[in-house]
Amino acid sequence: LVPKNNKIATYDIEATGNGNNGNFTSYRISLVWNELENNIRTNMNSINAGMKVKSFGGNDCITKFFNYIHKNRTEFNGFTFYAHNAGKFDLILLLNEYILYNKNKWKIEDDSLIVLNGAYLNIELVAIVSGGEDPPMIKFRDSYRLLPMSLDKTSSEIIMIEQIFLSFI
Repeated sequence: LVPKNNKIATYDIEATGNGNNGNFTSYRISLVWNELENNIRTNMNSINAGMKVKSFGGNDCITKFFNYIHKNRTEFNGFTFYAHNAGKFDLILLLNEYILYNKNKWKIEDDSLIVLNGAYLNIELVAIVSGGEDPPMIKFRDSYRLLPMSLDKTSSEIIMIEQIFLSFI
């Protein structure tokens, strides 16, 4: 049996095209992730238990986001970061505002890069580290490609499935 990977995070970027010749510029990125011990959520008493939240603001919010992940790279090693419609929005902002210009901290694993119909589906980054440290790896994926509907519809579908399942118990 292969154990389930609970190393999951979600992020969302707020950006505006105002005042930047129509080019989007990020001003806030928020991150939520499972607090794990041996790949198991540590507290399951409520829906938010075992979750950590961090938010970064300002014109350099994406730099702050990546600096935080790099600083805590041991904790985030092996995590998959999901954003809804990331392949056509969030990942493009991450690439254009940070990843492509900071190759001294992160390297894109070329074999991991998957693009379909103009949308990035998967990008894996390896942290650049010194010494004998094993280089941590993180993945970015587009949840819209897994759940091709709005977040509101996804939520209502999940609730409906739970209700149907619970009716059989």
